[in-house]
Amino acid sequence: RLISTRSLKPVDFGDNIPIPDYAILSHTWGSGEVTFQELDQHRVNVNALIVAKPGYRKILYACREARRRNLGYLWVDTCCINQEDKGDVHRNIRSMYAFYQNSSICYAYLSDRDSYNLSESSITTSRWFSRGWTIQELLAPPEVVFFDRSWRPLGTRSGRTAEISDITGIPEAILEGQSCIHQVGVEERMSWAVTRTTSRPQDQAYCLIGILGVSLEPNYEEDVNSAFFRL
Repeated sequence: RLISTRSLKPVDFGDNIPIPDYAILSHTWGSGEVTFQELDQHRVNVNALIVAKPGYRKILYACREARRRNLGYLWVDTCCINQEDKGDVHRNIRSMYAFYQNSSICYAYLSDRDSYNLSESSITTSRWFSRGWTIQELLAPPEVVFFDRSWRPLGTRSGRTAEISDITGIPEAILEGQSCIHQVGVEERMSWAVTRTTSRPQDQAYCLIGILGVSLEPNYEEDVNSAFFRL
């Protein structure tokens, strides 16, 4: 499932239909996100309550940026994954790295940054860099463009490799795409996530599935130690 950047409505692609070029959104979840079910309702009737949600504004502006690059589709985790369907959640977790890797570009929305305020202009102090899932969202796409809370551009991954490397511990060569992450040892790759946090403890392990290149079925009934043991 992708979102049309022109109609802002969901488009479902069957198994045998080629996936078109798309942009992808990386963000930290907040209150008022648009859900899978709400986006389905919006496909039939424009719902003023959905449009008024803060999460809809993120979709709106991300679609605008995608259109500027002539990209007709956008993927957003909050509403392209059915969070009420355990099977859909697990399938998407296993495929998440590939979603970002196969995108044309990633837009990283830093809702706690303001380019007009010097104390809030540094991207590396954003909570986006403290979240577990954003490791793969930083590394997998061909390019990442950062935006502040008002959707003003804050630069790109390739243009800010030195400061991003300083805060993340990820070598500049990897951030620049000159080296593959799988050329780095497993222990070093796992170290990139040590100081990061996730809403669910098990996600501390699951967010590394793509980074480590392993296949793992998520199980939120296990504890975090069991999750890391299986990883």
